[in-house]
Amino acid sequence: MKKKKILLVDDEEDIVMLTAEALKYEGYDVVTAFNGEEALAKADAEKPDLAIVDLMLPLLSGSEVVRRLKENSAHKDMPIIVITALSQQDDPALIRGASADFFMVKPFDPGQLLGKIKELLTPAP
Repeated sequence: MKKKKILLVDDEEDIVMLTAEALKYEGYDVVTAFNGEEALAKADAEKPDLAIVDLMLPLLSGSEVVRRLKENSAHKDMPIIVITALSQQDDPALIRGASADFFMVKPFDPGQLLGKIKELLTPAP
């Protein structure tokens, strides 16, 4: 069976390294991006099965990345998990603007993230 590919987008190098290692350990291929523009380019080039996107990114916000992925016919059905240090109270408009499939607040539980990834990548019976 072909490995599932995950696009991991965050401008914090430590988070990218640690999360990528956990994902690879679970058997996923991981493609990383450190800003919004790079995320969109890698999504087009790599055709990931799922994306994990931080809301606070340089060059293009995570909300904008999510919006553009969902509007792109090549990615519109791809599940997207948003991770953010913001809470609903910090910037509710930014969070509402990101129509992701699931939201996680940093610091997040890696086990919860892996469980949600498996759930989103498992086809419904």
